[in-house]
Amino acid sequence: AFAVLAVSQDVGGAKTAKPAFERLNPRRLKLYLDPDRRLGAEIGVRGMPTTLILGPDGAPLSYCEGAVAWDDEAMIDYLHKLAKSAAPAG
Repeated sequence: AFAVLAVSQDVGGAKTAKPAFERLNPRRLKLYLDPDRRLGAEIGVRGMPTTLILGPDGAPLSYCEGAVAWDDEAMIDYLHKLAKSAAPAG
């Protein structure tokens, strides 16, 4: 299983990020704000967008800078394999 978090580092905070996010019309995605860019600095983000996939133990499994076609067949296959490899034994 995956949890997806959308984190905006826009210095304008919710005033700037929320309208842009709502135009995307996400159905089950909540927007988190990090206008001080503390999270990005902590995990070493160099550009936007950046995707970081963490395993159940919080360790990074995958990292990608730039846009990603999440609905591409190859990406879906990759995510399924990643989820299987990160699943706890048992």
